[in-house]
This record gives sequence, structure tokens and C-alpha cells, in this order.
Amino acid sequence: MPYRTLVHSSRYEEQLRAIGNVRYLDAALTVVIELIARKAEAFKRVPNLLNFYIVETAGYVREDFEVPPLRILFSIDNEDYVTLRGIMEIPPEESDFPF
Repeated sequence: MPYRTLVHSSRYEEQLRAIGNVRYLDAALTVVIELIARKAEAFKRVPNLLNFYIVETAGYVREDFEVPPLRILFSIDNEDYVTLRGIMEIPPEESDFPF
């Protein structure tokens, strides 16, 4: 499977900034973003949206910051590109991760 180039949509960037400290979130999302670039098809497809996928992450707490559980929407544009379309915090009542 090829390594796809990731494109950040303006909406994704706006939503990422709205969540909180982007530096910490970028660090927390490194592995997930890497997986999206390498194995985008492995994630859950969004019903009724062609080539759109969603991934959810567990939240965690570090000494000086907290990363909430997140939902990331992305599209596979072609063999070379994936676009990150949106990111949001998962409300506790919707989270599948017990913590």
C-alpha cells in the first residue's frame, strides 16, 4: 500500500485549533495520521458518502495536558492523496472507550 500525501482542509485546521493546544494534539495524532496515510481503507467507511472514512481515538491525560477522544473525518481522493476533512471531540455519551 502506498504512502499517500495528506492534505489538511481549511475546515479541519479550524476545528483542530478550536479543540485546543494544537502542538499537543499534533503529537497525540501522529500515529493516527500516519495510519491514515498508509492504510486509509482500513478505517470505517461513512455510509452514503463515497470515499469518506472516519476514525475515532481514545482520550488520555498527561502530566500537563489532556487529549480528548477525537473523531476524524477524511476522504481518499485518489491513489496519492487523502484529505483530512474534519475533527471533533467525541462527547462522553458517544464514546466507546471506557475511562
